[in-house]
Amino acid sequence: MNNLSKIVFKGLASIILGYLIHYHIISNVLTRFLYINMQFQAVVYLSALAIQIAFIYAIITQVVNRKIDKKMCILLLSCYFLVLIFLLFGRKVGVRGFNLAPLSFIRDISNDTSALFIALMNVLFFVPIGYLIGKKKKMISVFFILFLCLSIESIQYIFSVGIFDIDDIILNTVGFYIGQFCYLKKPDLFNFKTDNMTVN
Repeated sequence: MNNLSKIVFKGLASIILGYLIHYHIISNVLTRFLYINMQFQAVVYLSALAIQIAFIYAIITQVVNRKIDKKMCILLLSCYFLVLIFLLFGRKVGVRGFNLAPLSFIRDISNDTSALFIALMNVLFFVPIGYLIGKKKKMISVFFILFLCLSIESIQYIFSVGIFDIDDIILNTVGFYIGQFCYLKKPDLFNFKTDNMTVN
């Protein structure tokens, strides 16, 4: 793949991913948590979209070049945990309930396609956590993810920022173990030693 093809690929991928994330997550967050004057709404939304596309482009550039910068790793992990905390506990107060019916998200997906995106996000957002503690023993990992998921769901219920959802626990756990599987396949993702893939 020549340089021009790489630039086009990175640009298109960044625009598509940036738009999807903005449409399904960021725009809803801006609407829910920020009061934006209608006069400046378009500017704020377009600015947020542009920042997302630029950020994703930077990430893809490092992946395509097979070279990950330590500062970028720290920045990405920091952003990841901030976004995760915000999505888990940043909803409006007043939402509370229980869902103890396993796999009910399958029915939700058949009725509302947006439920598929939410289910995927519940899986994907916990993949990095699984990877990061991939060195831990199996039993420690089991107790860790169960404790983490139960704590998250309990906090959401207690503070009325979400429902205690058994499906969330299932999907988060699946994501966690996907991350652990990735660690087993590529344990040196953040510590490359080869000539073609290095960390500065």
